[in-house]
Amino acid sequence: MTTLKFNSKIIASNILYADTFFKKIKGLMFRSKLDSDSVMVFIFKKPTKVNIHMLFVPFPIDIIFLDANKRIVSFKSLRAWIGFAFSKKKISYLLEANKGFMTKHNLKEGDYLYFYVP
Repeated sequence: MTTLKFNSKIIASNILYADTFFKKIKGLMFRSKLDSDSVMVFIFKKPTKVNIHMLFVPFPIDIIFLDANKRIVSFKSLRAWIGFAFSKKKISYLLEANKGFMTKHNLKEGDYLYFYVP
């Protein structure tokens, strides 16, 4: 099991990886929930701008855009079913977590997250 850390503290004990084309397309669609200790990390082979939609995602989430160094460049909370966001800058990772994740862990732009990349 892979963990997500911030300031040497584990903030998620389970990472789901979206590291293939199909996993990136599906994301959290058709799930009824995301466990409270889980996050989904999208891995991009090269920095890119991305668009995120909440179609078929029946629960709100926080999305976090990360650069190649896993530094938070921006984030947004999305509403269930109708939320939409896009990265203004090219990113290397996208993290999806339950709504309130940013606040719960006191995360902000410029912070660095730590996780294993398979």
